[in-house]
Amino acid sequence: DAVLRIVDENELSLPPGTVGHLQVRCNSVMRGYRNRHDESQQALRPGGWLATGDLGFIHQDEFVMVGRAKDVIICGGRNYHPADLERIAQAAPGLSPLNQVAIVQGRDPSGTGVCTVAFLRGRNDPSGALKDAVTTHLVAQSGVELDDVLLVRDLPRTTSGKLQRHALACAYEQGAYADLMGSEPEAASPESEAFRRAIRNGNVSALASRICDEAERLGGAPVGASTGLMDQGVSSRQAVALCARLGAWLGKELSIATLFDYPSPFSLAQALIRDASPSEDADVITPLPISVNAPCRLAVIGYGCRLPGAETPQAFWDLLNTQRQVVAPIPPDRWMQSPGDLALPPAALLTQIDAFDFDFFGLTRSEAEAMNPVQRLLLQVLWQSLEHAGIDVIKLRGKRVGLFVGLSDSGLATGRGETVADGDALAGYAVSGSAGS
Repeated sequence: DAVLRIVDENELSLPPGTVGHLQVRCNSVMRGYRNRHDESQQALRPGGWLATGDLGFIHQDEFVMVGRAKDVIICGGRNYHPADLERIAQAAPGLSPLNQVAIVQGRDPSGTGVCTVAFLRGRNDPSGALKDAVTTHLVAQSGVELDDVLLVRDLPRTTSGKLQRHALACAYEQGAYADLMGSEPEAASPESEAFRRAIRNGNVSALASRICDEAERLGGAPVGASTGLMDQGVSSRQAVALCARLGAWLGKELSIATLFDYPSPFSLAQALIRDASPSEDADVITPLPISVNAPCRLAVIGYGCRLPGAETPQAFWDLLNTQRQVVAPIPPDRWMQSPGDLALPPAALLTQIDAFDFDFFGLTRSEAEAMNPVQRLLLQVLWQSLEHAGIDVIKLRGKRVGLFVGLSDSGLATGRGETVADGDALAGYAVSGSAGS
């Protein structure tokens, strides 16, 4: 009798209903591939198990297949089953049942990196409307941005009718579709020319309107010019796609950081025009001559701190002078305990760690909730240092200013149940929100 099991990446068994890798064990399992020792080692696992390469789950004692492991699409740190993405792309406006879609990932033939490519079955799309519809619909519904959409006469299938995605990916990597990749670049499209013309003319309203149109196209909902894009429901994945599209029109990379610095379409339009036309009286930064042996004097003009029992430098100084005790029993609302848990030792704790003015720092509520608490404290202490120095932060842009930070890891997690109720909903911010500062 054959025995089936579903395992994760570490080959640990998964419960029924959970998608994982299918492994089989029976007396008729092969001994290996002829003259393919490496592939045999990958397929034959300890205990007599055969790794089939299939993905699926167990439902009511039956195996339900969802795809092949080598076909999985990895985008933005998430795994997507190509069949799911293809089902979404197939629903794009203008596509008929004859316009079948296959989505694969492969290394660009030019060697620039891994690309996500959709193969669209069809024969005539001179205006590129079908390609644009697939790209727009997929990024709006899933957040997956396609690097290219290639129109092909047919899609390769097995004798049983299954899509041969791996064969498509291999052919793409070998340059078999190079003749289909010579389409007009984004930087030469009519949309790009109109976008750059608005920048050259300094027309903020026209440029903001085009940014709104593109954000609306990606997100599927109306977008206003004066409100932050994130505040209007544009997701982080759609924001990345927007930056990629605007960057393609500009002919240069547009960092996602620019969108966080200028969150509304109107402010982003102003920034793009200003960057394209630097003022004559802009500060010119001249490198200072440095001598290794010359004495160096530094002036510390502002500082801040956040310590248990002291939320400002002055409070910390007072604490040192008064020898006040800050170690105390942990309040019940700071640490949840279950019946039978050992008593907690006393500790020195920060106060009001849940008090954070996210709007003041130009963040959305979702982003602030997904950030590691240490990063929120860091922003508050940095602002405290600037206030202590009496500096107008607006005048610091473009200046040679250093902010030096000393902190230690708190061990606090983010994007998990310990700190965020819905970690999956905040996954777009979890990486940057928990990165070491």
